[in-house]
Amino acid sequence: MDKFNKLSENKFLLITTVGKRAYKTCNAWVSRSRSFDVLFIYYDLDEQKIFEELSDFFITLSGFKYPSIYKLLSLFPHLLEDYEYFFLPDDDVFLNSLDIDKLFLFAETNKVAICQPSIFEVNCNWFITVHNPYTKYRYVSMVEVMCPLFSKTALKLCLPSFSESQSGWGLESAWAKLLSGTGFKFAIYDGVKAFHSSPLDQTNGSLYKALSKIKINPISELVNISKKYETQIEFKNLDFVYKNSIHRKFYHFLINISSNIPSDNLFFLILGLNLVFVRTLRNFTNDNHIIEMYLTKLKEYHSIDINKLNSSYDENIHLVFSNIYTIFNERYIIICDFEDLFFDIIDEIFNKNNIQHSLFNLLTDINYFFYTHLNFSIGWKAMIYYYSNKFIVDGNLDTLFDSLNDADISNN
Repeated sequence: MDKFNKLSENKFLLITTVGKRAYKTCNAWVSRSRSFDVLFIYYDLDEQKIFEELSDFFITLSGFKYPSIYKLLSLFPHLLEDYEYFFLPDDDVFLNSLDIDKLFLFAETNKVAICQPSIFEVNCNWFITVHNPYTKYRYVSMVEVMCPLFSKTALKLCLPSFSESQSGWGLESAWAKLLSGTGFKFAIYDGVKAFHSSPLDQTNGSLYKALSKIKINPISELVNISKKYETQIEFKNLDFVYKNSIHRKFYHFLINISSNIPSDNLFFLILGLNLVFVRTLRNFTNDNHIIEMYLTKLKEYHSIDINKLNSSYDENIHLVFSNIYTIFNERYIIICDFEDLFFDIIDEIFNKNNIQHSLFNLLTDINYFFYTHLNFSIGWKAMIYYYSNKFIVDGNLDTLFDSLNDADISNN
């Protein structure tokens, strides 16, 4: 097996299982000069030559992704010493070689134990992995099995777990548990977006058909791993590194909210704040066109069926109104902080050329921050937009703030 002797000076290795369906994906991975070597573990019986020519190292081996990688690295442990970082993408994860170079460089520069690229929203398995346009990268509680990148040390610690799940289910939380207390960092790098080309299909997907043939149940594997490692770690964002100061300011404001507001009150507070900045912009700019653009963008939410969201909030607009009013009265300081922050942000925007475009983007940006940083469900997001539209379109917005003004809450 001298073909596994390293000849290049590269410190990085892409190692994964691939089959003949993956030619376009694999070709994109190696499409130009690159800073990493490529080792393909080929699981199909034909068309081997094409994939051997694409890779630096090649071996045929039947089996599923993580057990196969475990078996190979156990047979050839020197590979763990030859490289510093290892990328393990599924063979339906589309990236080009420049993207992969960027991901390796990010991991090495920031000394993360495990990271992954962000994912296009289409066919994503976890909503948290969807590309965040405002951040350079995010620290998270774990990464998914679809396309992790490991440091050498992290891979050595996690490698034994690879043999414990044919499906890969449960391994994310196992890795998080194995590396807990080590000081290692987990990250999603938003500087790169990967496209998962196959939908998650537990009935007709090729992985799940193959598992079914040998009577392996992914859910059972998930349960078994959770029991073994005594873990059910929630996949969530822990910290954000932003591209600009506006977004950093708003993020820290939201962190303050989430740590000081009971969860039962949070929905009504955020809905109220959403209405604050819509009303403030309308009054600040005297330009209803911005608000009209915003409402047009969100019009799909105006006709949603609230009952289908399994909402615990009553659709009666007057009860929603009453809840917002109560929360604003109780949280006067937070409302003032929000208005101060909002005017700071507007001042920054006025230093830009296209003010109208920037203000419109601000409306959509802030909503994005609300549901991203406060761990909104998709249903929460829909309801925030639904009620925002209902207040604004049905003429209740001014009534709400007239009431707040009478109580000396909305204005300093």
